[in-house]
Amino acid sequence: MNTSMRFFARFVNVPTIALFCASCTTNATVSPDGSAASADTGATVDAGKDAIAPDAPSFTSDFVPPTGRATNAQPETPGEFRILTATSTDGVTFTRTNKVISDQANVPNVVSTPDGTIYLYYEGSGIESNKDTTAVAISTDGGNNWVYKKLVISALDKQPTPSDPDITLTADGTFHAFLTQGIGNLPAIRWATSTNGIDFTKGGMAFSHDKSPMDSQTFRDTDGTWWMHALQVKGEALLRAKSTDGQTFSFVEEVTPRIGNVNYFISCALREGDTLRLFAFNPGEGVIKTFKYVPPSTLTAEDGTRLGNGSAPLESSGIKDPAVTKLSNGTYFMAYATKIPL
Repeated sequence: MNTSMRFFARFVNVPTIALFCASCTTNATVSPDGSAASADTGATVDAGKDAIAPDAPSFTSDFVPPTGRATNAQPETPGEFRILTATSTDGVTFTRTNKVISDQANVPNVVSTPDGTIYLYYEGSGIESNKDTTAVAISTDGGNNWVYKKLVISALDKQPTPSDPDITLTADGTFHAFLTQGIGNLPAIRWATSTNGIDFTKGGMAFSHDKSPMDSQTFRDTDGTWWMHALQVKGEALLRAKSTDGQTFSFVEEVTPRIGNVNYFISCALREGDTLRLFAFNPGEGVIKTFKYVPPSTLTAEDGTRLGNGSAPLESSGIKDPAVTKLSNGTYFMAYATKIPL
């Protein structure tokens, strides 16, 4: 099975087309290893110099994340993965923290606010019985302790629940979510917005195409243009689209980021001054690389590896789905996924 089809299998093999929502309640603040910890006090958070701090949500967990693999987890679904973290002082060389955010968790996406709070979005299993779930882990102390919240999306229609959270935080304090949701039996990308990073109001269709976009990565350029890269159901190339308002995207071209003869999937974008760095992975290679990007079309592979293969007992041999944010103290925080070792 090729890489695109493995993503497609994750989308279609789970009930209701493998789309995810969140539900479950328990009042606990949870350490990265899954054990209970004391309640967080004084929410502090981070995103950019000119950004407005979002509305402060309640920092009390809705659930305790599961530990270990899910029983009978389907391939490429959250049940066989875990999310770990790494840090960096320069955004190029990352060091593992060996901290587990959650087991049975996949496809992380991370943003940080001006006062230092980290919002780590992901798909999780074991949160609600027999369902995969979109959730957010929130840390106010640089990633040492976390609370876990259900992602709430209001005004949903009867389509399957959205999945694959792709979040952009803009300078006005708005969280823009781009989410994979089924149209019939095939996926497309819809948008939603939030002022607190937890409670979202669904908008409309962001990007649909006859090649069925899914699992997007979206960022806003300095000129205000929004760019999206999305997987497609059957092909290896990414679908590139753009928008002027962050709500309606138009197809531009297919693109295949490549290093040597290996195709890479773009997972997140990070701007450093005039440089836009795209973090990418290939499931077969199992390492994290980067490209420098000059929109709309110039991609240049950077030398070296941002984070290499891991090892048991925490990690399998391959890592994927890097999500990176720059914190207010100038350091860099990465979340990534790996299969839980058997």
